[in-house]
Amino acid sequence: IKDLLPGGEPVKFEERFGEFTLRGQLDGISGNGQTLYRCSRINNRDLIKGWIRHLALNHLRVGEEQGQETELFGMDRGKVSKKAFSPLEDAGELLHRFLKLYWQGLSEPLPLFVNSSATFVERTLKNQKTIRKDPNATCQDPLEQALVEWEGSQFKAGERQDPSMALCFRNQTPETLPRFESLALKVWAGLYSNLLNL
Repeated sequence: IKDLLPGGEPVKFEERFGEFTLRGQLDGISGNGQTLYRCSRINNRDLIKGWIRHLALNHLRVGEEQGQETELFGMDRGKVSKKAFSPLEDAGELLHRFLKLYWQGLSEPLPLFVNSSATFVERTLKNQKTIRKDPNATCQDPLEQALVEWEGSQFKAGERQDPSMALCFRNQTPETLPRFESLALKVWAGLYSNLLNL
């Protein structure tokens, strides 16, 4: 996979977003975007990291004026897999939203769970797409799908078993947390809309 990465020097940046200053470095930059990789299956943590880097790249407008793509490569069952984010215009606004949530999360636990929240939003958006094509279609319940990730199974530990989640959200589920759905949509809707071309 590493052979797919473009060469070039890392791009360092420091940008103001309202009351926040964001400093960082973007690697894998080429003329039309950036290329990221991991030598295992792409998971939701990889997607959110890639999305934030994609927002930073598009905000900075490194390279071409039309915006930049981000490609994320991984390995799935011995084969190279790829996810791609397309250029977008409101990257700075979305980054500012992430920074405000990060700041809020430093003072209180937010009911935002990597897999449960992502699954809820992905299923919600796929349902909307399905219903646009066929208003009579039967769709899976996004909250039920999120609960599967939260509770886990005999084959996979649920997010509720994470010690920090158990401490902060004891005896609660995504179903009983009033802000779960709105926070999930705030963080993941832009990512999945871009990824799924919705």
